[in-house]
Amino acid sequence: MSNCSGTTLHPPRNDELVCSDGTLEEHYQAVLETFQKMKRGNYKETDEFCSVVKDFSSCAHTLARSPCDKHANEAVKDLLASIAFCRKHLEQRVDKYNGKNAAKKIRQHIERVRNELQPRTEASLENGHLHYLDPSGGLQKSTIKISSPGRRSAVSPFQHVPSAWTDRHGYLVGATFEGFIGFVTSPVGSSDPEAVNIFLLCFRYMQTPLQAFKALVWRYENSSDTEIKAIVANLLQLWVELHWRHGHDKQVYEPLRQFASKSLPQDSLHIEAAKITYSLGEIASTQDDNYHGHRLTRMVEHNRQCHQLHPPSPTDFQLDRKTKRALLAGRFEDINVLALWGLKGAEEFARQLTLLAATLYASYRPDDAVDFWRVAPEKRTGGETMRSLVVFENALSLWATSSVILQQSASECVKACEFLLDVIAACLRHRNFGSSCAIFTGLQRRCVERIVTERNAVSANHQINYQNFKRFFDMYDHAEYHYALRESPGMPAIPMMSIFIGDVIKIFSRPVAIKVNNTSPELISVNRYRDLTKIVQAMEMCRSPYAFERIELIQKYLEYVSAKFNMNDTEEEALLARLGYRSKELTALNSPYRGQAPPSPIRTSSLRNVITSANAQFKAVLS
Repeated sequence: MSNCSGTTLHPPRNDELVCSDGTLEEHYQAVLETFQKMKRGNYKETDEFCSVVKDFSSCAHTLARSPCDKHANEAVKDLLASIAFCRKHLEQRVDKYNGKNAAKKIRQHIERVRNELQPRTEASLENGHLHYLDPSGGLQKSTIKISSPGRRSAVSPFQHVPSAWTDRHGYLVGATFEGFIGFVTSPVGSSDPEAVNIFLLCFRYMQTPLQAFKALVWRYENSSDTEIKAIVANLLQLWVELHWRHGHDKQVYEPLRQFASKSLPQDSLHIEAAKITYSLGEIASTQDDNYHGHRLTRMVEHNRQCHQLHPPSPTDFQLDRKTKRALLAGRFEDINVLALWGLKGAEEFARQLTLLAATLYASYRPDDAVDFWRVAPEKRTGGETMRSLVVFENALSLWATSSVILQQSASECVKACEFLLDVIAACLRHRNFGSSCAIFTGLQRRCVERIVTERNAVSANHQINYQNFKRFFDMYDHAEYHYALRESPGMPAIPMMSIFIGDVIKIFSRPVAIKVNNTSPELISVNRYRDLTKIVQAMEMCRSPYAFERIELIQKYLEYVSAKFNMNDTEEEALLARLGYRSKELTALNSPYRGQAPPSPIRTSSLRNVITSANAQFKAVLS
């Protein structure tokens, strides 16, 4: 492989990107080839990591001084993607094998690469043209026009000049609303593949739907480019077919129907006009303010059909006669979790728990949830459906604590605790992160935690699982949780709603407008809505249905648990006080577990391996 990390770099010529030992293309391909080998290998030496990152730094040094042509822009994108991989994966290996000091060296090289590429390009929309600002300060005009005078003169519905700014990768950073529309409805908008989704999911937070429609119509009528007209028509079709929210968008219904029936056919856009008219007919047939577009339903239906091809095999767990009679008679207070003792009981209970949580999670739409959680708590109205899953998880946490502490003896408390740890492990295998976190929160209360840790009562394997769960659900670092959630998109999952809620509140606390430089006007912070779009899409990807067999008796018991432990703050404090007193009584009992030596330190394996293995088995079945 060619290595120019220690050679002198010459200034690039206008006709060719050059490196000291050959063309940049040859050098860059050699670097990437070695990098791919490293990804497939298991290198442990710090020098090998540093060597590749130094090569990246050399490429970045050349690219940062190269002309702004298509080849250089593509190379910059590929290079930054490789650097992102270095940061995410290589550092983990260096941390594991060589310690923090070696990882620090890698970080320094990566930051040097990022700093080299920082001033690479900026883009803006000025006077209807796309401009690139090269490192030397010269302004190069693109050959693609963003808007052109049409056959009729019209005044923009906005007072400010249309403008939009992109980063060095071509991703939109800030824009006026009219500039945002100009970007997503122009061929140059393909440089940001997420821009259309961001606009369709979040434009209601920027302007009213009627104002957005008028801006799109103005864009259509004041452009003579047939390609731009087709893009605008396609954007309107995506809006009405996939992203329509009738409660918000009904004022646009009649103007859009007239536009589709009159303006689009005049420009030979008959297919787009027919699709929009058909979708509007579906909306008119429902007359329901809760009507939404088909984006989410189509995705869920597709995933459901995939999962039903290979349904999970049922467990052979059977309830004992006493428990079954109590459930049939509705005497739920007589049910003891020890009746489900054993791994098969924990697996079946986790499946039924997952089915109920999935039903509650599917009872509301992610975009409606964002509208609810972004409002201050004192201003929220309604929202019983939005709170249902959070209320259930809080009840599940109190139930877990009570199920352990209210046993008759210390040994039964230990068995109940081990059973719940098995349920958490089964829930995580099924990607039911919300319920597993709720149960683990119940086991982390002081009155229960002393059974697991101080008294060394539970088995060594359960102690290992407890420590793994504690790291996985660490409230200060959700790295493993986010990794497990993103690892297999399309698989059914129950997320931890508290994290989503916190992310939504954090995003809407950020500034709405930004200024990319001293001379630019106040612009919409597109990255703010980019992060919000990722949250909504992540919530939607979790809504794939589970194919478990439903057991009505256990479902009724879980509904009883949800109702019984749905307490206000005063009732919850009183219950925890009683459980704390009961826990002290159990501690004072003579137990075969008291007086044992503390457990020897055991090296715990990452819980990520368990979830990765389950995801791999799921993919193998679908393939």
